[in-house]
Amino acid sequence: MHGKGSQGGPYGPEALSQNFNYFLRSAGVTGSAHTLRHWFGTNLYAQSHDIRLTQEVLGHANIVTTAIYTAFDHRAATEAVSAISFAPDDAPTPRRLTVMEGGLAG
Repeated sequence: MHGKGSQGGPYGPEALSQNFNYFLRSAGVTGSAHTLRHWFGTNLYAQSHDIRLTQEVLGHANIVTTAIYTAFDHRAATEAVSAISFAPDDAPTPRRLTVMEGGLAG
């Protein structure tokens, strides 16, 4: 790999990705530049829990693109739900709602 693409100009994204993938395979790394980027984005979000930080680091213009790089953590979701106490002492005091002119009143 040299500093210029096949036409003598700078490398384009596809050529850069192909060369990077070649070096990954040469080093015995399975995957691709794309899977490495996905792994990095997923782990960055898992450590920071900051979607905006992850968006900026990955250089995404649209946060929807960044959401693709975040994995749903079933273990963390189970732990979060398990941590919620459903004991009657922790429940908020219910209020009686009555229908009044113009809407509900508590």
